Amino acid sequence: MNVLLVAHSFAPEQNGVARIATLLAESLVERGCSVTVATQFSPSRKSNNWKGIKIKEFKIMGNAITGIRGQVDSYQHFIHNNDFDIQHHHGCQIWGFDLLTNWFATRTRPVIVTPHGFSTLNNLDWKQYFENFKAIAQNIDAFSCLSENSDEKRFLKSLESRSLNVISNGILLDEFQKRGTDLRQKWKIDNRFWLLNVSNHVQTKGHRTLRSLAKSLPEMIVTNIGNPVLVERFGLGKIGLKSPCYYECLADNILIINYLTLQINRQMLTDAYQQADAFVMPSEVEAAPLVILEAMAAGLPWVSFDVGNVAELCGGIVVKNEVQMREAIIELQKSPTLLQRLSTEGQAQVIDHYDWKQVAEQYWQLYWSVIRDFAN
Repeated sequence: MNVLLVAHSFAPEQNGVARIATLLAESLVERGCSVTVATQFSPSRKSNNWKGIKIKEFKIMGNAITGIRGQVDSYQHFIHNNDFDIQHHHGCQIWGFDLLTNWFATRTRPVIVTPHGFSTLNNLDWKQYFENFKAIAQNIDAFSCLSENSDEKRFLKSLESRSLNVISNGILLDEFQKRGTDLRQKWKIDNRFWLLNVSNHVQTKGHRTLRSLAKSLPEMIVTNIGNPVLVERFGLGKIGLKSPCYYECLADNILIINYLTLQINRQMLTDAYQQADAFVMPSEVEAAPLVILEAMAAGLPWVSFDVGNVAELCGGIVVKNEVQMREAIIELQKSPTLLQRLSTEGQAQVIDHYDWKQVAEQYWQLYWSVIRDFAN
């Protein structure tokens, strides 16, 4: 099978979409497929080959609403003039999908779309985008949503999409069995209660709430692990301007003595999951946050706002606001018994339902089903 994955972010980038697209591409190569990934250029990427996966980079930024800038013609020419057995998009509301809305109607190969959530579904600026989406959806052979109860599934069901599937995110369980660097010693955390957050510097990730928690819980260490994101609006990212959240976090990294914001590699990230006391997620918008699954795999209890599918997950506490989040964190700190119970429940659910091997098999079956239907 000759597969094209379209994802705005891919290894070695670290975010949810990049992680899932990378795991999927690697598993397809293991099954004997030829895999190409069309993705955004990354200065940290040193090769156009990743574990047997061919990478085609494009210097493009933006979406249909904010505007798309860069190698638009090169990307469209690549899509039009290469043959693949199937094309799988990870993400809508982004250039990789938005530049092909006319092409989908004339496609000569089946197309699957995994939206990874519709973060702008209720944004008035995007109203026309989603009104137009109904016509576009009729030319997509299958959608795969991350959760039964997600906003994306409800929206796509209302459009009467021809093939609507649910395939959750998944993780490699073995990653969370390896111990590396002693981060408590390295970062001088020692025996203090350690709150971990993993999210890039995007406004909707709730970093202001995170820093507020650090101020109000001075006896704890609050750590954000995340990367800066270039500003897409007006093409300001081309001159290296990063999101305001990044600069705010850097400033408070100095001003708030118990707050750390860091960029680290994957091995150190899994070490952090295993060594922290609790995971906190104050995000305003999520679909099916991979970071919660990773926390669960490491046996790390979590506290989160009620976003995406977190209410379906075990091993944590769902809260409505910052006050409740602070109270839940204090409760965890005071109760080793509660910490242990949540740790056990989270790990059990991940093993039973979110092992990547199970997820990869579901995608594999969907691919063959869509290819057969398209041929007929």
